[in-house]
Amino acid sequence: MQTVKEIYLNKKIITKERWLEFINNISDYNGIFRKWKIIISIHNNKIRYFVKTKCNLPISINNLDEFILKESKDVVLPKKYCSIPFLINVGSNVIDLVDYFQVKKQKELNYVEIVLRKIYDNKIKYKVNIYIDDKKYRMILGIPANILSIDL
Repeated sequence: MQTVKEIYLNKKIITKERWLEFINNISDYNGIFRKWKIIISIHNNKIRYFVKTKCNLPISINNLDEFILKESKDVVLPKKYCSIPFLINVGSNVIDLVDYFQVKKQKELNYVEIVLRKIYDNKIKYKVNIYIDDKKYRMILGIPANILSIDL
């Protein structure tokens, strides 16, 4: 059974290096070849982070005081899939993505889904899906740590 935990951020600036440590630690908890997800929900100008995994996670992760995990209800993602891959600037974070879609495309970014799987040591395979107006697109060149990094 999958558990869903919401990630609460304790600092206004969280670098991609800290997100990489977080990803590596959660991948270690999950084990080799096991999928898990980070889901970013964007609604009413609120950005919320969730971890969806089959393993049980502690409230705080090793030496990462920026993150606190709390039990949450499941995040339901839309099922509509669009086969067109989406290319965006490699250094973009989630706030840049929201701004890009609101200003340039007049569309609403609802979710970002990052599916991760540890292959061995610190090698992690990932794919990034974005949900625009309830349609799913595969994001090309989306690097999880860059998307997750935030500077409020």
